Amino acid sequence: MKLLIPLLSVITGTLPLLQAQGPLAPSGAPAPSMKSLGQVEPRIAVQSLAVAPPYTISQPGSYYLTGNITVASGNAININASDVSLDLMGFTIESTQPTAGGSAVYGGIISRLKVCNGNLKSGSTVVSGTLAAKGFSSGIMGSFLTDCTICDMRIAGMASYGVWCDQNGVVERCSVSDGNVGIINSGNSVGCAMTRNCSVANCATAGITGAHVEGSAGYGFASCGISASLASNSQGASQTGTGMVVTVCAQNCAGSSGVGTGMDCSGATATGCNAQTISGAYSLKAKIAIGCVVSTSSGPSSGGATDITNRYNMP
Repeated sequence: MKLLIPLLSVITGTLPLLQAQGPLAPSGAPAPSMKSLGQVEPRIAVQSLAVAPPYTISQPGSYYLTGNITVASGNAININASDVSLDLMGFTIESTQPTAGGSAVYGGIISRLKVCNGNLKSGSTVVSGTLAAKGFSSGIMGSFLTDCTICDMRIAGMASYGVWCDQNGVVERCSVSDGNVGIINSGNSVGCAMTRNCSVANCATAGITGAHVEGSAGYGFASCGISASLASNSQGASQTGTGMVVTVCAQNCAGSSGVGTGMDCSGATATGCNAQTISGAYSLKAKIAIGCVVSTSSGPSSGGATDITNRYNMP
């Protein structure tokens, strides 16, 4: 007991040292160290440009949608300036027009337009190659679009064209369906216009027309699935037209047609390609064909081998 009293006294005497000594005064709020999104990339909401569509972009800059846009007639967005970036933010631009007219995004004579990340929807349908046109005439086009980028877009039901870039465009990761013509991105020279990883389905006339087409698939009922100067790892199909037309070089491609030519590379080299026709005259027409496979259901058993003027090398 005598030993406990001094011990308790020591413990009791140290207790005040272990208690809180009161709040510490803050030294002040830290200065902000990060910029807001508006400071990093000033952006303008398209819907702030007008009370209702059509919305007109007349200055260079970065623009974005804050919600879906529906129009009863005409264009939804007009772009009259170069160096414009338009982010649809996953929203949809739609036309309910009972006849065909206008465009979802229409540009003047402009350069370096970028349109990305959204949906363009219209009311045209294609049944057995026959187009019933209504809603937007075109998805994205202009008077003359140069050096433009169209990416990550889903476009359906355009009466005339899904995407039309006039010169040196890049169109990638886009899907177009149920219209007249899917994508035109032909450019003015080989390789200056790139259509990459795109899909065009159920178009009444043509699928994809481009200077350089890579990793894409196109279907056009009456004309051609894919028409390109250079094509690689792509597939083109048509019912009454040519599955794929290539003027310089086709590599690891496939072309098929119901009653037309599967793949037409008459002045070009086809390497590692697969061509097929159901009842057309030729599966493959090529100047040089290396390692290609051809097949036909009711046409010539040679699959067009007689039309190859230089070398024909089947595995």
